[in-house]
Amino acid sequence: QTWASAMDIQVPYNVERMIFMATGLDTKRVKELMAVFESDQGAKIPQDILDKMREVVTDSEAYTSEVMIETMKKCQTDNEYVICPHTAVGVAYQYANQKSLPQIVLATAAPDKFPEAVELAGISYQPKPSITKLLSMETRFDWMRLGDDWEKILRAKIEQISEKIGN
Repeated sequence: QTWASAMDIQVPYNVERMIFMATGLDTKRVKELMAVFESDQGAKIPQDILDKMREVVTDSEAYTSEVMIETMKKCQTDNEYVICPHTAVGVAYQYANQKSLPQIVLATAAPDKFPEAVELAGISYQPKPSITKLLSMETRFDWMRLGDDWEKILRAKIEQISEKIGN
């Protein structure tokens, strides 16, 4: 368990995205591989795809929640910029692996989504008014059960929201 909980999930969406890019955007091949993964609860990524992925991903690192919090503090102190725990993973890697060329870390989420982590980092931060409003709103959801036509459900929901916004 970490502050970057999306990193702890069993099926990280980034892997599917990486496979998609490594196959040259071959949706059929990705769909077949993901179908095997879903049915067998695992899949071996073919060597040609792995080779392409390794051209881009040359290193990896894991960080504890404590390192994420310390990195959030350091980034705020050094740059007067508040980052989220997910972004702190990338920034921690950058801090630990300085290169002679300039490095860029893209923020992956807003710190507004992680007020507890921002507070733990001792950072005084005022969330955007739109986020404050969103967090005070009633939670709404629709169940999407196995076997339901999820595309149909999502399309209907999008149409419903679009009609509300349009009126």
